[in-house]
Order: sequence, then C-alpha cells, then structure tokens
Amino acid sequence: CIYDFMLARAIPRILQDIPDDHLRILDIGGGPTIYQHIPLLGIADSIVHAEYLDANRREIQNWKSGQSTFSWASYVEYCQEYFRSNASRFSIATPEVQQRLETLSHQSAPSVENDLRARITQIIPVNAFDSDLGIPQNLNLDVVNVSREGSIELMTSNFCIESATVDF
Repeated sequence: CIYDFMLARAIPRILQDIPDDHLRILDIGGGPTIYQHIPLLGIADSIVHAEYLDANRREIQNWKSGQSTFSWASYVEYCQEYFRSNASRFSIATPEVQQRLETLSHQSAPSVENDLRARITQIIPVNAFDSDLGIPQNLNLDVVNVSREGSIELMTSNFCIESATVDF
C-alpha cells in the first residue's frame, strides 16, 4: 500500500505542486527503514532521516556505511519495476527527474542503494512532541520558513504521527 500511495499518488502530486527536481527532504520518524526514501530518489538532492529512537538511527547509520545485515534489494527492485512499467505517470516531471527515474529503473539494486546512501545526508534525532521537533539548532534545518537558506522543501512521515503517543 505504501508503494502504491508513494508511487502512484504522492510522487506525481508532488511533481505537480513542486516541479523542482532538487528537493531537500526531511523524513520524520523514519524508523530503521529506507523503503520510504527509494521512491524519492528521482526528486531528492538530499534526504534527512529524522528518528526518535537511537537504535533505529544506528541501524540506518549501519546501512549507510554498508554494515547492516538487512537486504533492501527486493524493495529496490519493486520500485524499479514500478518506474519501468509506469513511466507515463511521471511525464509531468522535469526532463532531469524523468532521466533520473529512467536511470534508477535500470541500475543494479546495489547501485540504487549507493545512490540513496549518498542522498541521505544526515541521520538526526527528532521528537514529534516538541514544537520544533527537537531538531538541534546547529543543524540549520529550517522546517518553518521555507524561503530561508537551508530550508526543507518537503517533509514526509509514514506511520509516525498515528503511533506517537505519551502512553505505552
């Protein structure tokens, strides 16, 4: 369902509303996963993976450094197949995004993962209960004033808000 939503609905809508192909993306509550970032490779120049739990941030850092034991290859391949068989859905994209998606859909899964590793520029702590998300000021991530240098153009969050509670 998440891929159908991201690939069939969200990405085409994002491309309609924000045709820029060099987006700085903040993913809030990403957990120990990268599946949510794969569909964004066509439009993201950088992805900030923000996560509350230290163990989840460590897993992403392990994956980024090639130390994780989990394989994301099947997810990468699913995305690639989707991009190949649904290229017409992305015809509203800029030529650069279309080229990125075309390249992405024909690379090897390890090459796609390496591209994603390069685009995940920061792995940071976040707290959905803090008004500023608990993002340290020294990271220069402006999540409020999008016209300022260092601003985030797109924020994503999957399964975070509905699972963030003060009670266990």
